[in-house]
Amino acid sequence: MNCSQCFGGFMRAPQSILRGIDFPLPRITIPEYFRDCLIKNTIKNSAPAILGDGHQVAYTFQQLDSLATKMGKALRKYLGYWTSNNQDGDLVMAFCLPVSQMIPVVILSILKLGAAYLSIPLSHDLIIVKLIAIVRPMLVITESCGPALSRFDSVRHLVNVVGIDEILKLAESGEFDDMNEVVPLETLVKTHKRVACIVYTAGTRDEQQGVRIGHGEILNRCLWQYQTFPYKQNEVASLCSALEDVDSISEIFAPLLAGIPIYLIPKHDLEKPLNLIQKIHKKQISRIVFVPPALNSLLNAYEEMHERSKLVRPLGSLKHWIITGDSLKLELAKRFFNFLEQEKASANSLFPAHHHTLPMLIHYYGSTEVTGDVSYEIFDDITQIDSKFNQGNVSIGRPIANTIIYIVDDEMNLAEEGAQGEICIAGSPVAFGGYINGTTTENTKRFCVNPFTKKTGYTCMFMTGDYGRIIENKDGISHLHYEGRTDLTAKIKGRRIDLKDITQIVQGTNLVEQCFVFCYHREREDQTLVACCKLLPDVSIDKLEEVLRKEIVNEHIIPEVYPVDEFHYLASGRLDRHKLLKQYQYFRMDTTKEEWESLHLSPPQMEAAKVLFKSVAYFTRKSLRYVIRNKESPLWCIGVNSLNAVGIFLNLQEHSYEMHMEQFLTAKSLINLVNIMVSESGTKIRDTRSTLEDFAMKRFKIASLEEKDKDTVIQLLCNAYINKYEAGSLISLKKEDWNLLLEWNWKDIVTSKLSLVALTRKPPEEAKIVAAVIVFDACNIYYGRIPSKCLKPLSYLREIKKFCDAGPREHIVGKSKGTVIQIALMGTSSSVSTMDNILLISLMLEAAIVGAKNMGYSGAMTTTSNPLQLNLCEGVFHFDLIKEVQINQFRSKDKTKPFRMASDHQKLHVLYRRL
Repeated sequence: MNCSQCFGGFMRAPQSILRGIDFPLPRITIPEYFRDCLIKNTIKNSAPAILGDGHQVAYTFQQLDSLATKMGKALRKYLGYWTSNNQDGDLVMAFCLPVSQMIPVVILSILKLGAAYLSIPLSHDLIIVKLIAIVRPMLVITESCGPALSRFDSVRHLVNVVGIDEILKLAESGEFDDMNEVVPLETLVKTHKRVACIVYTAGTRDEQQGVRIGHGEILNRCLWQYQTFPYKQNEVASLCSALEDVDSISEIFAPLLAGIPIYLIPKHDLEKPLNLIQKIHKKQISRIVFVPPALNSLLNAYEEMHERSKLVRPLGSLKHWIITGDSLKLELAKRFFNFLEQEKASANSLFPAHHHTLPMLIHYYGSTEVTGDVSYEIFDDITQIDSKFNQGNVSIGRPIANTIIYIVDDEMNLAEEGAQGEICIAGSPVAFGGYINGTTTENTKRFCVNPFTKKTGYTCMFMTGDYGRIIENKDGISHLHYEGRTDLTAKIKGRRIDLKDITQIVQGTNLVEQCFVFCYHREREDQTLVACCKLLPDVSIDKLEEVLRKEIVNEHIIPEVYPVDEFHYLASGRLDRHKLLKQYQYFRMDTTKEEWESLHLSPPQMEAAKVLFKSVAYFTRKSLRYVIRNKESPLWCIGVNSLNAVGIFLNLQEHSYEMHMEQFLTAKSLINLVNIMVSESGTKIRDTRSTLEDFAMKRFKIASLEEKDKDTVIQLLCNAYINKYEAGSLISLKKEDWNLLLEWNWKDIVTSKLSLVALTRKPPEEAKIVAAVIVFDACNIYYGRIPSKCLKPLSYLREIKKFCDAGPREHIVGKSKGTVIQIALMGTSSSVSTMDNILLISLMLEAAIVGAKNMGYSGAMTTTSNPLQLNLCEGVFHFDLIKEVQINQFRSKDKTKPFRMASDHQKLHVLYRRL
């Protein structure tokens, strides 16, 4: 049966799985494979292996093997009696060297010794200290000059450090001229099962992690490439990636294990696109790896060079233009092929008529944890672009050999083909050693046991943290499409927000030169959106924030603006998000003495300001610096809303700052509020409940809900719950569902005389209903009127309400009517202000409690997930919390978790108080 399966009498949609071809891998190390190729003459001993800067050959394959063998023996002698302090038991040797012809020699010598290599970047000394302390290599090889060696002075108690000239001198001393191979260092682990290298992730998603990559993973990547993109005679490969980048592995080993020469492009040439073009032309490089920004820069430089240079076909040797490290954008793909078309048509053509091998654009997808690349897409010409992009998202093709790609939902179930989910990888590319320092494949969150197969070689699965979907392209073949990263989305009030949309809004203000939006403390209760912006000259933060408050209607997704002088980038060309996060974390730290002194406040005012500003920062999830910067703004302009205002007010009371709620809610600015706090200090204020009622009654009046109010009240409550009830949005409760719930219970609502409405304090003919509270006798189970065979969303609502009320109903309500009320539903009109929303909710709670007490009830119960209602019930009306349910853990009768998308902090609270 094509594309679908018969299951229980129904057609089951095909699942999101892509499988690469299977082929057996040799159970040997990289040096053993290399030596076998030399012995069998599949690699010619005299052929050039490493190209020098001039026209000379730095090393032939025979010379490369011989020198690496001698260096391996020299390293073993230098180590003498050795021990490894690495927590995983790995034998690690590090090097900290600039890109040169010696790099492949050093790497091969370390692998021949049975050790794993680690490239330490030529960067700040703190990074060196961190890497050495965590990885604990046995030896570090560095340049022999004094400054290079002195960089390791602070870690010499942890590791031996040696200059490369000293090792080379020992290797060339004649002591190791015999033909015997290096004897690997002894461990209990067989050589082919040892780690080959440790590569750190870029740190764009989380903290940087060291990944333990084995020989098998590297060989799988190379052998697949030989089948899919075989090298041709006279090709020249290149190394463009940084040595500490995972892409450097395939760039070095794929050509060398195939007998193809490699040229290691110096860093200073990579940083200057014009120089890079000249190097490509001079060395006749046939394959090169770019990140998208680097390709864009090269095309810019080529256009500039083409106008003034007499070089004939400077890029004519390039046949494989490889994109990796980031997603290929539609505009860049089109630009590349337009560039090729223009060149073919021009007099100074890249491609003469007799030239039949046209360039191809290849897009690789992967990550450090899967040895760089796990899928690939080929673009042969411009006609393929539209068919390989889906709504702007690029196809990343099919899996490489010995690889399975899955798309899973939030419950770790396979998604249906065409549905979005997280991309997961199983098979030979997955780093068998997991992360460093004891975190094996069984006990890390992102490396997990594959639940979909027990087939040997596929039992470990890596969860990439990227979104994707499998779509059948116009060629009739299913391809994987990349759709962004999970850390570039945020779940706000039950809805998933694409942060790229927020970024576009910020950039659309035309007030910033560059912007990047991220979610700080993702999935936590204190998560906040942050817009890192490089502002245009003469643009203030206040101006940008004012514009954003107008442009973004939903107050919950207005980001905090964090100004930066410049954005930093990794060697791969990607934005250094990890560094940006660290800068922001520092920015959020407690402020300096000078910043507080800049407020020019008296000691009592300063004490009050610190309490207020820290309270506002805590409840709004903003940084303290942000709050101080907005000291002249009213509460409602800096993230204070109806959900957190009461919390701030109660916190001020806990610090003995008494004031009327009216004063708090109507303060013109934070500084104005500080003055009120100081001036009212020591004043005896009536309890908050009374002051709230007094202020609210000046603006609104309460009336019993009547039959004539039906249409207005149902409309008001349906709108309120659709817009503000987070749990409802998780199960797709619609306006029609809330309407049905109210219709089924309307008779009881009216006849009980417990439900109320709030009206504006105007003449009767002008007064409008702006709020309503639905109250039942707790013995009348209102959700019990939902039919058991209703649509799923209402069924889930019925189940979770029943689950929440089960214990309290049995022990508190009992079976006697007229004893306990249940405050079931409460909502305000969308037209009311934030301040009035607080007043109306408190006024309706007060009126419902007083009304029930007058009718002889002895208790009140409510179930809520609304922070405002929770704060008012607990802090003002003195309800007790009697039950709490974490909604993402609730399991329904159909064995699913319908609220699984909720954050861990989203809970339903059951509250009770005696009247």
